Amino acid sequence: MNDAPVRLVVKLELLPTRGYGDVVPVGARHVHLQVLTSDGHPVAGASVLARDEDATLYLEGWYRTDQSGAVTIETAAKPLVVVVISGKTLVTREFTSESSHETIQMPQQ
Repeated sequence: MNDAPVRLVVKLELLPTRGYGDVVPVGARHVHLQVLTSDGHPVAGASVLARDEDATLYLEGWYRTDQSGAVTIETAAKPLVVVVISGKTLVTREFTSESSHETIQMPQQ
């Protein structure tokens, strides 16, 4: 080795991102979330933020519940923190289990 400068040429192929910017989480799982009113009816169109407890940017994702109040979340976060916004109501839950089905019941408005 010597101290002479060396010129390197690196050719890169551009690839699209996969929805997480340049980071692809390994070990992602799917969690089916059901959002219900206080009397058990589905909450359609609720905004759902899924993230880890440290709010790591590439582990966050926004979702919206369908007509049956359901949404499928893809996450690698453990524990999974879910924030549900419906109307003027905001509910936060932390899920520590490995369950693939979770339910959040909104408080009475």
